[in-house]
Amino acid sequence: MHRYVISRITTSDVLDIAVRYETMVQSLSERIHAIEKRQIEEGVGITIAGPTLGGTEGQRFLEELADEKHTSILAKIIRSS
Repeated sequence: MHRYVISRITTSDVLDIAVRYETMVQSLSERIHAIEKRQIEEGVGITIAGPTLGGTEGQRFLEELADEKHTSILAKIIRSS
């Protein structure tokens, strides 16, 4: 934080960097997803198909994951948002 305050970088610069970063992360995620999908289809690599995250089954899976990762109170807050 101190370096930010004493530097010439502006809040607008930080926003621009964050937007470019988010775009890059999305692009990389799409590429990785395509590679992993191909690995699953061809039966190579260590990637395996995970549970579907849509529908009731997916909702239940995510709730169980949240319960394991967070306290039950925090998991309920996350679920309701």
